[in-house]
Amino acid sequence: MHGRSVGPPDPIGEDHFEGFDTKILEMKTVANMDSNYGEIRRFSVFAFTGNKEGLAGFSLGKALDGRGALKRKRNRAGQKLLYIERYKEHTILHNFYTRFGATQIYVYKKPEGFGLDCHRAIKAICELIGIKDLYAKVNGSTNFQHVVKAFMLGLIRQRSHAQLSEDKALYLVEHREDFQNFPVVIGEPNHCRSEDEIKYEGE
Repeated sequence: MHGRSVGPPDPIGEDHFEGFDTKILEMKTVANMDSNYGEIRRFSVFAFTGNKEGLAGFSLGKALDGRGALKRKRNRAGQKLLYIERYKEHTILHNFYTRFGATQIYVYKKPEGFGLDCHRAIKAICELIGIKDLYAKVNGSTNFQHVVKAFMLGLIRQRSHAQLSEDKALYLVEHREDFQNFPVVIGEPNHCRSEDEIKYEGE
């Protein structure tokens, strides 16, 4: 079931999940011992849903039967949606480092056409969010749940270009090939520091 598409979440009242798809990131059998019934086996499902336009959510849960677990977690993921900002609708806003537990991930913004060079769980997430170009390196534990949680934490903690520019009190520019590598302003602060106010390394 890993990576298999199971369709959009079920409608909630008049709200329909048009354009959404759900993938099973992990499905396994777990067991626990009960004093009366002995060993009880259940299915554990980790599902991720998205509309490929920035909206996405995930859910983890257990059920006694596999079909019930799939349906329940698919619908639950649709009730926990987050909006992920993207740069030009194809990559992340900026490079970032993120971690969850023993999992560490270094994520790098890439130009159009680069593709997705990353862990298969991150690749599945990116496809459902609508991120097309990205490089990510995972260090430490590759536990599926930790990888997903670490990556999502990094995505929701991204800062917009306006926020980065305001924090530094400097103009944020990008060197783009379609402008012959001339700097293009993508973030403008309310107040820009003067050269005298900027401290360089060693000062």
